[in-house]
Parts: sequence; structure tokens; C-alpha cells
Amino acid sequence: MIRSITELKEAGVKIQKVKYSQLLDVTYEERVLKIPPLYIDDYKGTLFRNMMAFEKCHRHCHPDVTAYMFFFDGLINLAKDVGLLHYNEVLHHYLGSYKEVAKLVSTMCREIDKVVDESYLYMVANDTNSYFASSYAKVRARLVCHYFSSWLMGFSTVGAIFALYLTLVQTASGIASA
Repeated sequence: MIRSITELKEAGVKIQKVKYSQLLDVTYEERVLKIPPLYIDDYKGTLFRNMMAFEKCHRHCHPDVTAYMFFFDGLINLAKDVGLLHYNEVLHHYLGSYKEVAKLVSTMCREIDKVVDESYLYMVANDTNSYFASSYAKVRARLVCHYFSSWLMGFSTVGAIFALYLTLVQTASGIASA
């Protein structure tokens, strides 16, 4: 499973819309997750459920749509995740709110077995999760989450670091003059 889009953004993964591509062509290259735009409305939920049921009923079909929906289910946990995807023009919806979209995506994969064999998105999720597990990504995510979660927190953090720097300079100049 892939991490949520909020966690990935905090760790430094960028989201990019792919303009001319098939719906299922998701790639990950050098901290950039490239996703074609997905349009969700009330009827797309039914369409995706029917396609996943078709893949489950016909064993000779490779479960690409099921893997794609599990991928989006991993990316979207909260309404904030839908907002980030919508802001990056990856997810367009015609439902009432971000919360409705998050609920629709999470209910689509309910009571469906995960794809047992390696899907076409296995390497994308594996590369993304291996970057997320790196020490750089963990430190960056911790800094973004705690010290730069809003512009006001970021401004006050930079101000505190600047004040600490000036204090150190004043202390060093006082010691040097003594």
C-alpha cells in the first residue's frame, strides 16, 4: 500500500498531472509522482465497481482497475488528501465536498480482495515507499509537520532561528572582546 498524499507531500514527493496519457499510467520518477487526471462523479463510482467485479469474475483478466483503485484508496484517507489532489489538478470531482469523494473512494475498495500478484503499480508504490522510508524523507516530514505546517508557524520558526543566530553572534563577540 502507498502512503497518503499528505504524508508523501510532507516527505517531499511532488505530484504532477500528466496531460496526454492513459488513465492507468501512473509513474514515479525522482520524487515526482505523475498521475493522469481522474474525473469522479456519482456514475464513475458505479463504473469502477462494475469493472472491478468484472476483473474478479474473469480470472484471465489482469486486475489493473482494481490495482488502480487500491492505489487511489491508499492515496486518499481524508478530505485534505482530496484537496491536495484537486489542487494539483489530478482529481476532479462533481460531488458535494472533498469528504464525499474520500468516502466514495474508500468504499469502492471495501470487501474486495487485494491483488495478490504484483500489479503494474507495484514498482510505483515500492519506489515511493522506499523513498518515504529514507532518513532524509523522515526528517523533512517531521520538520514540515511540526515547524512548517502553516505560514505563521514557518515564519515564527525562521524568526526563532534568526534570534538564536544573533544571540550566538553577540555571545561570540562578547567573549572575543573580553
